[in-house]
Amino acid sequence: MLAALIPIGMANIDQNNNTFIAQWSHQFAAHEVGSIPNKDGWHLNVRLIDQDFDLSTLEPYRIIPANPVCVWA
Repeated sequence: MLAALIPIGMANIDQNNNTFIAQWSHQFAAHEVGSIPNKDGWHLNVRLIDQDFDLSTLEPYRIIPANPVCVWA
């Protein structure tokens, strides 16, 4: 997940070479969900704020759970 987020500016690397997810910007808001039963990987909810922010590189990873753990208010 981090490797997919870094090129689009949704994750960064700090001075100690630790990667972290940017939780918000004027373009998006992100919420780490973690694991989801019966879905491999580490999951992140993303809310698009700027409609011009290109998330197309994340499309292959997109899942929409039948019963979401959380939703945006």
